[in-house]
Amino acid sequence: MKLTPKNWTEFQHYKDRSPPWIRLHRKLLDNKDFNKMQPMTCKVLILLWLLAAETTEGTFNGDHEEIAFRVRLPVADVASSLQQLMGLGFIVEANDQELKQKATHAQQKAELNGFGSRHISDVVKRAVWARDGGKCKECAAVNDIEYDHIYPVSKGGDSSQGNIQLLCRTCNRKKRTKTAQQHATHAQSSLNMRTSETETETETETEVEPSALVGTKAPTPIRPDCPYVQIADCWNRVCQTLPKIKKVEEWAESRRRALRSRWADKLKLGKYADEKSGIEYWENLFAYVEESDFLCGRNGDWRADFDWVVNATNLSKIIEGKYANKAKQGLVQ
Repeated sequence: MKLTPKNWTEFQHYKDRSPPWIRLHRKLLDNKDFNKMQPMTCKVLILLWLLAAETTEGTFNGDHEEIAFRVRLPVADVASSLQQLMGLGFIVEANDQELKQKATHAQQKAELNGFGSRHISDVVKRAVWARDGGKCKECAAVNDIEYDHIYPVSKGGDSSQGNIQLLCRTCNRKKRTKTAQQHATHAQSSLNMRTSETETETETETEVEPSALVGTKAPTPIRPDCPYVQIADCWNRVCQTLPKIKKVEEWAESRRRALRSRWADKLKLGKYADEKSGIEYWENLFAYVEESDFLCGRNGDWRADFDWVVNATNLSKIIEGKYANKAKQGLVQ
């Protein structure tokens, strides 16, 4: 027997998506039947809502043993709670025909495709993670990473490897139903393609800057993002005398922000124009640091570390030759 939460299609409508969350309306606070229920029954109800969210039509198998296994609760607790929930009308028997009639075209299409058209297989996830280096394609952040459909499902996009990219939560929220190609096209063309409906949960659209409109200055050249992993590898490989740094995934935001700022500063000054030349620049800089007796603690107990080196003031002094050995005053350029 298939069961479903009452009015599921009305209150849990996510167009063509089966997201890993559910909506919980604050009116539940004033629902007398809900507040009369035992704590275990309330817990089971919420878990059943999550089970229903796994399918596009919002149904789940009513078998007590299967439910108990999925929610990790005793069968007796599930049986008694489910009986009370059905008696109060929170859970009802699913009418397949009625659900199909209520389902949107996108939901029906998702069901035909199997598991919902937004589903990304584990194989694709692993391949995309390896390809993108486990970091956001927009800002190179390594925290709160999400899998994003480059060409939105609502526009016909699929869940193949070529249509999936890694974005951090912040960048993903900024992106509306617009393809990566559209981000680079002329703003006027983009304006003509906008629709009245946007999906703010996961698919968002980037706002167009006034300076990007027709008749104004040319678009700003694309600048390479800060290659955190490669620079960290350079430090650990070149600066043998100084403390090693952890994997980028374990960095504090302050360290990433400092390195990102120094990378951008040198980029603006024309020290390098792409990622390859930028890595070479930082490798030479670290080699210069490793040669300094003062920075490596050969003249005393103190020695520099990575965070000290990427500090704006300290880095400027290093480049000016303030810490160079007396016998060798060459500056890092």
